[in-house]
Amino acid sequence: TQLTMDKDYFAETGSQKNVPFKGLLKVHGIEKEVEGTADLESNENTVNVKAKTQTQITSHNIDLPSYLGIKVADKVEINAETNIKKK
Repeated sequence: TQLTMDKDYFAETGSQKNVPFKGLLKVHGIEKEVEGTADLESNENTVNVKAKTQTQITSHNIDLPSYLGIKVADKVEINAETNIKKK
């Protein structure tokens, strides 16, 4: 998985909301381009990243799960959070 942002937000400190990104999402060996937004909280040592994007389950060769005839939506939202240490 890879994210690309339009500028180096990691060099800054403070908070940035709804920063657009483009990236690659790999699920079940299938890699797809995605776009989303991220909230960044940065200090002098770390950056906390909370990102969200959407994808379609079927585009990753996953059958839609169902139970008693009720199926899950094909489009799902993905939320991820990570802390990155600055060099």
